[in-house]
Amino acid sequence: MPVPPYSSAGALYRARDEQHLTQAQLAAQMFITQAGMLKRLRKLQRLGFIERNIDPTDARKQTVSLTDPGRVVLESVLDEFFTAERKSLDTLSGPQRIELTRMLRELLNQRDD
Repeated sequence: MPVPPYSSAGALYRARDEQHLTQAQLAAQMFITQAGMLKRLRKLQRLGFIERNIDPTDARKQTVSLTDPGRVVLESVLDEFFTAERKSLDTLSGPQRIELTRMLRELLNQRDD
């Protein structure tokens, strides 16, 4: 079974529990453009990892949900994904990690405003 690139794994991860996330919501959560999100979603759909359906509350929107094969692939890449992330963060000192955490929280807070 093909494995999606890490950039698409984020979309799979965010769609794992939510059954009614839209392309726009996923793009906002991943800090990418809707066009960039659409490219990732099309690939994931071709691979059979996600389904896109018309939003029951707004026919102009499509919701994204993870398929059973998508869940299998997600579980298989999560360990590798988090290991790579941990290795990247291991290069930072304690104060650098604290500063990174502060900056990321600031970004999230700006997004929520």
